[in-house]
Amino acid sequence: MAGERGRMVDAVTPRTSEQPDQPEASGAPWGIGGLASRPLGRHRPAPPSTPSVSYPRRPSRTNRTTFLLAMLLLVIPFAMAVDSILDNDMWFMLATGREIVQSGFPYTNPFMFHPDCAIVIQQWVPCVALYLAYSLLGYVGIGVLVLALFALLAFLTCKLASLFFARDNHDVMLVVVAILMSMLVSYISARPSEWSMILIVGELYVLEKYRRTNDKRYLLLLPLISIFHSNMHASMWVLCFAFAVPYLLSGLPRRLSSLYTFKRYDYDRRWLFAAIVAMAIVGLINPYGVNGVMYLVNSFGSADYRSQISEMNPIKIWSFYGFVIASLSAICLYEIGRRRHAATIALSDVLIFAGTALVSCTYIRNYWFIVLGAMPILFEALGAVRLPRISNLLGFEVLRDGPVKRAAILIIFALLIAIFVGRPLDEERDYVPTDSSMTPVEAIEYLDANGVDKGSVRIFNHFNSGGYLEWNGYRCFMDPRPELWDSGITGQSVDYYQEYVDATLGSITSSSIIDEYDFDYLIVDHNSNMEKALDVDPDYTVLVDEGTYSLWGRTSTTG
Repeated sequence: MAGERGRMVDAVTPRTSEQPDQPEASGAPWGIGGLASRPLGRHRPAPPSTPSVSYPRRPSRTNRTTFLLAMLLLVIPFAMAVDSILDNDMWFMLATGREIVQSGFPYTNPFMFHPDCAIVIQQWVPCVALYLAYSLLGYVGIGVLVLALFALLAFLTCKLASLFFARDNHDVMLVVVAILMSMLVSYISARPSEWSMILIVGELYVLEKYRRTNDKRYLLLLPLISIFHSNMHASMWVLCFAFAVPYLLSGLPRRLSSLYTFKRYDYDRRWLFAAIVAMAIVGLINPYGVNGVMYLVNSFGSADYRSQISEMNPIKIWSFYGFVIASLSAICLYEIGRRRHAATIALSDVLIFAGTALVSCTYIRNYWFIVLGAMPILFEALGAVRLPRISNLLGFEVLRDGPVKRAAILIIFALLIAIFVGRPLDEERDYVPTDSSMTPVEAIEYLDANGVDKGSVRIFNHFNSGGYLEWNGYRCFMDPRPELWDSGITGQSVDYYQEYVDATLGSITSSSIIDEYDFDYLIVDHNSNMEKALDVDPDYTVLVDEGTYSLWGRTSTTG
């Protein structure tokens, strides 16, 4: 039906850049099939007969009730996301946002006690936004900000999907979007990954609109996206080009065209190339310039040293992430094979899917790449799928469609939001961090109560607790951003993250680290190598002993 509608529209409207050339309705200038009446005597020639053309009725929009019911499904991923909002990484992001708001952009690391270490804040916009949200509404403000960004991501995904789904099939579109959003729930937190997802989906929408309309005004948005990305999440800035460059390609070379027939669009790729060049140039507009956009290159490989960070491990096929990657890959590969000569899938879609699928398998934290990279093929494959009306499946067909029925659905929608989203957010109003090895509350309270000089004190801490120390104003030995402790970022000869890992794993004796840095206090995990070294060190004694960690101080000071 879609193809028939496209041919009929060609007869009365100008062709757009994505519509293939169509043959004329007639090969002769008179009538149908070249038949025309000859003039007889003085009589004027008969006017050419006009063929009667019946135009198919334009499909109506999705039934409003069905659309509202489909929206209810989007409550599910939002309800799932609430529990992961207050991620442990938010502490160093809050501390960084406060530092920027109060003192400006730091170029020497203010969070470590090692002197003269350079720093690059590659996600300064999310840090500042998070701190401002906290300043206004506390932890509830953080939740509202994260969920608002999630809503923006869902909205942009719907906008992208609407380019592939028929207007009367938006209820199915919402079901697909809800499923995709559920796959991303574990990344909906205070981390900057959510910001990158928004920019990537927005970029895909801009690129799709341009190649379908050849309207150069859309390309003006690409440099802006590049600027946003280099300031919101500079380590992911390269993704701007990974998703844009494939759109420069139209298909296989002619001698290989028999292998696969790709869908071709007629748009000016020269302007797209110019926009990509502009993206590379304007990406330098960030507080750290070249060092900002080169953040990934300068720190590449530092976080996976000796595989100590769980999210830096490869994805296992039997895990949830492995199942999602395998499922999306199977669907996309099936559609690519099934449409080999149908000319319904663009080469750019295949390249983006293939690239994101490979990158997603490298580390757990890269899993979300394939969810975004598979979208064009998934939407192309599912855009024509028809399902029974959701209103019928849920039994709402017994009510007559109208304002009362839609109002009832909106009330249900509001109640679900209040129960599954609003209530957990309200609980965050009184949120207090649990005393643990990640958030050593009692240790911080002890240090504060004893008037420790936060600017000069030397504290050893493990990887996960560093952000909480920073948020409480203390300089730390390590925090959850291993890249910032890499020599490629600090400019120092010592790689402090590698030194920390070697010490905690026993490659460097814990006692030698203690002697080298002459710590005033140590916050150590129970049963760690550091705790075992302190147990036999007469210079230190336990000050706070909690279930998962302990605070140690100098015997001479405490006793």
